Amino acid sequence: MLNKEYLPSRKKDCLKRHTYKDAKFKLPSSDPEYNRNRLMIYAHGIDLHDYDTMLDEQNYRCAICGSEESNNPHREHFYIDHCHKTGKVRGLLCNHCNVMLGQAKDNISILHNAINYLEKHA
Repeated sequence: MLNKEYLPSRKKDCLKRHTYKDAKFKLPSSDPEYNRNRLMIYAHGIDLHDYDTMLDEQNYRCAICGSEESNNPHREHFYIDHCHKTGKVRGLLCNHCNVMLGQAKDNISILHNAINYLEKHA
């Protein structure tokens, strides 16, 4: 079991010094679930149990659009959405919603402007 108090400070240190790709090459490739768990802990500070708990709380759907699919033919799992400034995990998203937030640069004003635009041209 992971020590939850240890993860946030460990995560901050990892984000400062390493990248996701650095961790990927240091993992054994024989067990995909083991690798996935290690990468989640390394990159986001959560493990598979935390991921599954979040997924259950979201009723196995995207936190934004409610899709039951990841919407990415190369990836069966949802994306772990996180704040790029704090590293805090926010939820699990499908590919479309993850890309949407990324393209809007997580900027609330841009997203409000997009909503206003859609309402104006509906």
